[in-house]
Amino acid sequence: MSARVPAAVTAVLAVAALAGCGGGGSVDSGGFTVHDRASAQQSLDLIQRSAVPAALLRLSRAADYPPAACFVHALGTNPATYELFLYWQPYSPYNAYEDSRSDYIFFDAVVGQTLSADSFHVAYQNSQVSVIDALALDQPKDVMTKPFEKCQLLRNGYVRLAPSPT
Repeated sequence: MSARVPAAVTAVLAVAALAGCGGGGSVDSGGFTVHDRASAQQSLDLIQRSAVPAALLRLSRAADYPPAACFVHALGTNPATYELFLYWQPYSPYNAYEDSRSDYIFFDAVVGQTLSADSFHVAYQNSQVSVIDALALDQPKDVMTKPFEKCQLLRNGYVRLAPSPT
């Protein structure tokens, strides 16, 4: 009987170990694991050493307001790459008379583990169209499909993932 107890204990431990395997733990409401969030934030931290933070602050000043939306979408895992998407909508109720501040502004970037492979794009869309039409014209198709996370543009121009709603 003593031979069966160690075998039973071994079987229970093996089942518990396998149940814990899954490649990164539980998935939050955006479809990211804890590992995915850490990897995405690492990619966002990397662009802090570039001209991107200053450019994002200039875009916010041009729009007279912080971004209306900020998203990070996972594109691939080998290597880990993410799409960063921010957009600003016309803010001032008087912007119909101020041509320089009447555009939607879109910032789209593909970021990864090295700056040399990253790409960035800025686009403007006239505010005479609705926000839905403007997004349809300039928004990347899949930026808000899982896995994605909301992000925040900080006052220093850095981008961080918003706290996970889980």
